[in-house]
Amino acid sequence: MKVAFCTSWERERDGIAGFAAAVVPRLRSAGEVELVRLELNRPEREFYRRAAERANRCDLCHLQHNYVLFNGLFPWRERLRFFLRRLEVPVVITFHEFRDRYPAAPLPALRSVRGLLPWLKRAALNRSSLLGMTAWLGAYHRAAASRAARLHVHTSLHRRLLAGMGIDEEKIAVFPLPAPPHPIPAGLPGREEARRRLGWEGRRVLLTPGFLSRRRGYETVLSALGDLPPDVLYVIAGGEMDRVGAPYRAELEGACSRAPVRGRALVTGFLPFERLALMISAADLILAPFPPQVQGSASLALCLGLGKAVLASETETHRELRELGAGMILAPVFPPG
Repeated sequence: MKVAFCTSWERERDGIAGFAAAVVPRLRSAGEVELVRLELNRPEREFYRRAAERANRCDLCHLQHNYVLFNGLFPWRERLRFFLRRLEVPVVITFHEFRDRYPAAPLPALRSVRGLLPWLKRAALNRSSLLGMTAWLGAYHRAAASRAARLHVHTSLHRRLLAGMGIDEEKIAVFPLPAPPHPIPAGLPGREEARRRLGWEGRRVLLTPGFLSRRRGYETVLSALGDLPPDVLYVIAGGEMDRVGAPYRAELEGACSRAPVRGRALVTGFLPFERLALMISAADLILAPFPPQVQGSASLALCLGLGKAVLASETETHRELRELGAGMILAPVFPPG
């Protein structure tokens, strides 16, 4: 059997590209794989027509889905349904993310009146069912599910969210993110040596890895840091995924520079895998204070794969990981203030 694996590929700041880099070699060890490369926010229908033609030369299409791989969510822009209509072979779709609303940056991140207009448009769509937001997003996901023979997700929460849109739950299989999703670097040092290399000798290190997101709960940790011993260092190990995230990174860096956490917390920016693994190795404890809406984290899976102790918020997704055997302590997490 020849499988068309449709995915983003060889992109540095892209979780799906990293996932694909780990999965494709294993697939190729079991059969023939045709890599069909998708790109972010491509509006041209011809791009997706050519991708479908390549996939149709195979026996099966396995599609890695994120909204930006099909030009976003808006009905006049998205190209997912265009692509699926041109596929002639059976399709399996892995949904890596779920959205039930249009993405809208929080108001403090806006820097100009020009940026206010799209924010107002998305906010209005999110708050008014009369404008069709709920109906459209349901139709979008159901269209994908009706074309696919099988849907894959990484958590039971994601499965339940899709089923809530009218998709047959029996059609959705849960495959947890692999741990680790990348090969462990040869010669990865132990905790003390990793701290020496990073200049963190004599510090107790708490670390939250992954792309920066307002949904990851860093502020909860920062609000408690002043009550911890002075040798504790909190490392937010990651950077923004794209320019849209730059204002939030600036907010976080500003919070880390103010008393009482000045000198005790830092934002690293984007890290190559080897550097991220070194920082994880240096940590005493991994913190995952994520709210219930977070559906999964490849960076958390990496930490578990590296054998690190994890203190996580008590959410449905984290309970599921613990039931699968992950070494995690769960605790209620309350918002700062």
